Amino acid sequence: MRDDSRNDSDDGPTGVGAYLELVRLPNLFTAAADVVMGFLATHAVLTSADHAPFGLLIASSCALYAAGVTLNDVFDRHRDAAERPERPIPSGRVPLGAALALGWGLLAFGLVLAGAAAVLSGEARPAVVAALLAGVIVAYDAVLKTTPLGPLAMGACRALNVLLGMSLFEAAWLGPHWLVASAVGVYIVGVTWFARSEARPAGRGPLVAATVVVLAGIGCLVLLPAWVFRELFVREVTAEGWYLLLAILGMHTAVRCFQAIAEPEPQRIQLTVRYLILTLAVLDMAACLAFRGVPGAVAVLATFLPAVVLSRWIPTT
Repeated sequence: MRDDSRNDSDDGPTGVGAYLELVRLPNLFTAAADVVMGFLATHAVLTSADHAPFGLLIASSCALYAAGVTLNDVFDRHRDAAERPERPIPSGRVPLGAALALGWGLLAFGLVLAGAAAVLSGEARPAVVAALLAGVIVAYDAVLKTTPLGPLAMGACRALNVLLGMSLFEAAWLGPHWLVASAVGVYIVGVTWFARSEARPAGRGPLVAATVVVLAGIGCLVLLPAWVFRELFVREVTAEGWYLLLAILGMHTAVRCFQAIAEPEPQRIQLTVRYLILTLAVLDMAACLAFRGVPGAVAVLATFLPAVVLSRWIPTT
């Protein structure tokens, strides 16, 4: 029975704020950063002909991400009612019918935007990649999330999101492009595995294993110089500097994860997951630094900064 003496605002923001929380507004900028990095990894310059398709891909990525987290909360509403009753749907701040309409509507909108990018660019890949991404999103939310395949499906979503940014490339994707998309995917497999313990006390074993996968995602980029330094890599970045950058990122991430492992309580795990989600943009920046130097990394940073600011008020998990 509900305690009517408790104000609804105790659960969190109402109205528009509840919907912004439902779609994880800060995280949309991390999805956009994936697309910016993917595009810059395959394009030396942004031409006037690329403006509209590129903008449509960013919007498509954000719409598909927002659809994914909204439908995730729809399918998880009974579990959230027990474990995280403050979430928008179980708290009643967002009606179930509205969340369903929003989730499926955003999914369709994301596909339409990618289709428009395909038409404008004359390339079928934006529509194909977006369709694959939408399919994996629905499969994860509806079926795979609680299975051992759940983290793999989520990693595939992020890898496909990077490939969405690369989909305007007129030629076949090269080894470095596949490597970067795979690195992001592996990283998110680890983050998703880690996040499975954020709503309940966790054993240390799964958290340690998830941390190893997260670090493996970062470690994948160690292979990048073997491909890119010879032909594509920017001159101002040396192999030594690249390895130092990855080492610093890996050590800082490991410290944050092992702090949660030492005290595996839900609140600490949630803070670590928040850090890992936001750190994904740092991984994007590092990859873009490889292909386009400091200007490319700054472009990713500019895309990502709103996520840092908004995450102070809107939950990212």
